[in-house]
Amino acid sequence: MLTKSLLTMFVIAMSGCAGIKISQPIRIGIDDWVMYGGSPQRDNVSKRTVLPPLKLMWEYNALAGISGTPVVRDSLVLVGTLHGELQAVHLGTGKRLGYVVLESSIIGTPVLDGTNVLVACAAGNETVVSYSLREGRRNWS
Repeated sequence: MLTKSLLTMFVIAMSGCAGIKISQPIRIGIDDWVMYGGSPQRDNVSKRTVLPPLKLMWEYNALAGISGTPVVRDSLVLVGTLHGELQAVHLGTGKRLGYVVLESSIIGTPVLDGTNVLVACAAGNETVVSYSLREGRRNWS
């Protein structure tokens, strides 16, 4: 019984751990959507033609509201939430790869620059955060 209780406590403690660390290189592709509007011109135009019929591949519950659009590079989707979480999701499966809790709500769309992501927060002392996906830590805020 004690072993089962310890195992349960370990699982609960580990499920609260947060972080995003992407060990594989993130390739740059023509279909990447790394900022609001997909490009510096913010024209919201895909470089590919999308033809129906479309089918649902997966759904993802971010457990909070989303104020900006997700950004995509390679097989990585980054979503900022109103609970102040930057969440990483696998594009092909919809499974969460990790998350980082920031000081306050994330407003707008994160910007992906190589393996660094820039995030704007609504309030607090850290209103702009640079996070390294390769190192799994904040660069600066």
